[in-house]
Amino acid sequence: MMYFFRRIILVIPLLFLPLAFFSLRISKNTTAACCLIFVCFCFIFCCHSVWLGGFDHILKYTNPNGPLLHCNLNHVRFSLMTCLSIFLGLHLIRDNLKFKSLILPIVLLMIIHLHMNGVRSGIVAFYLCFILFYWKKISIGKVAIFLSSTLLISLLIFPHFKIKVQNTIASISQVLNKTEITNESDFGRFDSISGALKAIESNQLSGVGLGDIKKEMEHRTKYKFSLLPHNQFVFIFLMSGVIGLLIFTFCLAKIISIILKLTQFLLS
Repeated sequence: MMYFFRRIILVIPLLFLPLAFFSLRISKNTTAACCLIFVCFCFIFCCHSVWLGGFDHILKYTNPNGPLLHCNLNHVRFSLMTCLSIFLGLHLIRDNLKFKSLILPIVLLMIIHLHMNGVRSGIVAFYLCFILFYWKKISIGKVAIFLSSTLLISLLIFPHFKIKVQNTIASISQVLNKTEITNESDFGRFDSISGALKAIESNQLSGVGLGDIKKEMEHRTKYKFSLLPHNQFVFIFLMSGVIGLLIFTFCLAKIISIILKLTQFLLS
């Protein structure tokens, strides 16, 4: 029950934030200023994490588990925030050319930081979003050249990024071959999803409820850190059953449709 209330406290503000911004009727200039502030703050956090880590650590660190650099934020959320900042920066460059000399170096440095840190959530989001937003705008050939060059350079320069790619390929191969995953981080993720799918089998229609997720997962997973499914669709399915999953999928598809239309409008 305590977990239920903690989640509600965290989620409720996110429900009202979009409505609050919509009700303010913010002007285009104010929106651009807010985006610029967000980009600058993320860049400062990136610089701070590099300063804490040190360049010698960056060029030699090869731990297959966890991020290269640490900050006060969760590393997955931080990588996604960095990815968002990159695309906000690109949008600001397009709409405000006078900011180009300031924002372009920041965007390039954050792309480097994203690959250097080796957190897969942000990296995958970066590549998918770049393809989604720019393949029509600047041709699929140029997009492919830019992304493949970025990937190749990162593999050559950053050993941590290279070992992350190698471990991801190895983990996928082990799943396909139905052998035990050797990487601790990937095993925990797979273990959490497997445990959740077992719990779903007896609660397919209505789910187990948000407050009982950890209780249902306890005797179905091997590690304590696997008590929450590491996949949003599986998490929703376990929490609210097939009905909740269908509602979530429909709402997500609707949001993606709106974003794609808005993106086409902004890039046109």
